[in-house]
Amino acid sequence: YGRACALSTLAAVTALAIPAGAQSVISTHSGLIHFFDGAVYLGDRPLESHLGRFPSLPQGGELRTAEGRAEVLLTPGVFLRLGERSTIRMVSNDLADTQVELEAGSAIVDAGEPSADTSVTLIYRDWRVHFLRKGVYRIDSDPPCLLVSQGEAEVIADTTGLPVSVG
Repeated sequence: YGRACALSTLAAVTALAIPAGAQSVISTHSGLIHFFDGAVYLGDRPLESHLGRFPSLPQGGELRTAEGRAEVLLTPGVFLRLGERSTIRMVSNDLADTQVELEAGSAIVDAGEPSADTSVTLIYRDWRVHFLRKGVYRIDSDPPCLLVSQGEAEVIADTTGLPVSVG
């Protein structure tokens, strides 16, 4: 009887502990580094993993990957994923007007349904890309290219100021 009771207690504790292992992350500003793997740098400092703690990319800060990759939470439902040898700079980390500049490499934006309360702009040179619909978007710096797998994006060239819809 003691063994059966111990096993059922262990099973109950295990069943209750499994949901506690997954952690939902909520931030009051854009730029929470949700995941990284390999050589990733925040400014000149290499990122180190600490269980339950997530580093944040401050306004004006730079996130760079060498032989690594990173995932940054921009706004609720919008993630930016950096490939190897890529660099971004956080222009504005305000949830209502998030602006991220791709300085080098490649980035993928996985955007949920747009919210009236938040806005995400991805900047590359004189392009400003706004994500109009739920979708997956990739921007490369060399050669400069925007690919839209799903969704619709608006690209505004700072030189002309005229929007072009891509989707």
